[in-house]
Amino acid sequence: MNILISNKESEYMTSAYKLLYEIETTLKYTVHKIYYKKYGFDWERKLNAKKSLDKYTYPQVLSLFYLNHLQGCFEVPQLELLHKLCPIRNDIAHMRPITQTEYQLLLSCHFFITEKVRRENQLLLHSIEQP
Repeated sequence: MNILISNKESEYMTSAYKLLYEIETTLKYTVHKIYYKKYGFDWERKLNAKKSLDKYTYPQVLSLFYLNHLQGCFEVPQLELLHKLCPIRNDIAHMRPITQTEYQLLLSCHFFITEKVRRENQLLLHSIEQP
């Protein structure tokens, strides 16, 4: 094991962690936003959630997107890509280097998730501006 890492490797893995963090928090935010809108402030209690959304693991969060109110948030190929991130997520979380191919998958997932949020925010802003 190489104890000394280069500055470039450190920046690469820091960037990967940032992308992963943004993906995971955006997915949880999406779940919360939809369920809050449908069930109100105490949606976790109303749905008899076994634990708080904050405690869900990455695969558990992904599984929510197959349920009724969350189906259609992402296309099936997008969900498949998000599932492919599971082992990459574990490598990043345990500070194991990832390959360039894995990093590209992370970038792709980050892109379509942030684009979805950007489009939703534009629609919301547009609806607020309409008389």
